[in-house]
Amino acid sequence: MKNKIYLFVFILIFNNNIFSQRSIPDDNLAYPVLIILSGGGSGTGFFVNSVHGVFLVTAKHVLFDQNSKLRSTNCDLISYSKDPKENVKNHFRVSLGFMNENKLLNYNQKYDVAVLKISPTSSLDTHGYMNLYDSVKIVSNSSTGIVCVNEKNVKRFDDVLVANDIYIFGYPTSLGIADAPQFDYLKPLLRKGIIAGKYDVLKTLILDCPVYFGNSGGPVLESTFIGTGYEFKVIGVVSEFIPFAERWINETQRYSNINISNSGYSVCTSMDVVLEMLK
Repeated sequence: MKNKIYLFVFILIFNNNIFSQRSIPDDNLAYPVLIILSGGGSGTGFFVNSVHGVFLVTAKHVLFDQNSKLRSTNCDLISYSKDPKENVKNHFRVSLGFMNENKLLNYNQKYDVAVLKISPTSSLDTHGYMNLYDSVKIVSNSSTGIVCVNEKNVKRFDDVLVANDIYIFGYPTSLGIADAPQFDYLKPLLRKGIIAGKYDVLKTLILDCPVYFGNSGGPVLESTFIGTGYEFKVIGVVSEFIPFAERWINETQRYSNINISNSGYSVCTSMDVVLEMLK
């Protein structure tokens, strides 16, 4: 009887450990970076650590307007520790104008992607700190420093699997009412969906997951079942939502009206584009 009791206690403890696990790795929660432009506006990005240095990756339209001109000459970058319980922010102040003039800020002519090189070296110390360019000033650091997406933790377009689960990370600052906030705008929100399809012509991914202003530039994480567990890889950058357009025609007055709404589908630029730009 004692052996049975001990076995029951062991099974209970084991099951509690399983049920208390997070659906994604803890440090993945620290991937999103809030980009606050000094001239107004915001977006999301994420840090990538490559052999060529450390980069901030985001959507081009977060930093540049439709004429490819910088929206602001300065910005603040905010991210969090790999320890989800720590609230101290990693906060950097960046001179975008200087970085742009010195070719440390680049965008893709065809795809909605921009990369900002913030460190000339790829090495982070054990605390997640690095050597920064002079135009990147540290305001505050968390105890673990920044969390980067490593090149080995990304997946290319051809390897992405339709129907797999995905998570998007971002700062949808357009949601809610600013005067009566329902969530902390300085902390990221997650959303879960699936890979709905792949657009081979543009090498983009279609997500069954709605995005809103502020989500642009955020990382997309794919969950793939491998053997007895799950593998998590960053597969791209949030670019835009796919609209649902509804046309109303008044035949008597001879005018038409188009209503645009969020279809719930969105577009993700694949990591293939990002990896090419990091070279």
